[in-house]
Amino acid sequence: MIMRPLQTILALASLLFLNSCGGGGNPASTSSGLKIFVTSRIHNGNFINDPTLTGDTAIAKADNFCQTDPNRPSNATYKALLVDGNFRDAVKPVDWVLKPNTVYYQPTQDVRIGLTTSTAVFATSSIFLDHSISDNSRSVIWTGLAEASTFSTSEDTCQGWTTSLNPYFSTIGVAYGNDASAFATNGGHSCTFAYPLYCVEQ
Repeated sequence: MIMRPLQTILALASLLFLNSCGGGGNPASTSSGLKIFVTSRIHNGNFINDPTLTGDTAIAKADNFCQTDPNRPSNATYKALLVDGNFRDAVKPVDWVLKPNTVYYQPTQDVRIGLTTSTAVFATSSIFLDHSISDNSRSVIWTGLAEASTFSTSEDTCQGWTTSLNPYFSTIGVAYGNDASAFATNGGHSCTFAYPLYCVEQ
């Protein structure tokens, strides 16, 4: 009997393990449809005064936050799912980031998040999402949305994303939710806190 070197045996064992798990070491494939991702970076409620971001408005700077984030899954343009009722609003609509009657996906593996309505929102007040936007169970997200039936803008958006001071606050969503909580929850969080954003492919 011929004894194999220990390195060869370990390499074969590793290969057999990967094959048995269905993995081959290939990186996750980027989803083919329009995507929504959660930024890897976090930010407080004051976007307008951040000198590291480009843009003439707080919303434009939030878009730049998305465009420059390491989690951006492709070279496409991404905009922040963040409203202030002035420069971005889903109801009016003004520079709204979602398209009507469109399916959106997680960044990889074509995991379907859900289908938007004819008014370009997710009907999470009555229908669950197909899948949460992120599997991260601790992802609190700035949104500025008052509720999830129309995606109306809250009265509380860190003063239009221009302050990180108390007592100002904004509404948030939770990225692991597959219902209305994904976009709007009861109450608000202080603008001093730092959270990620949802970024939507355009």
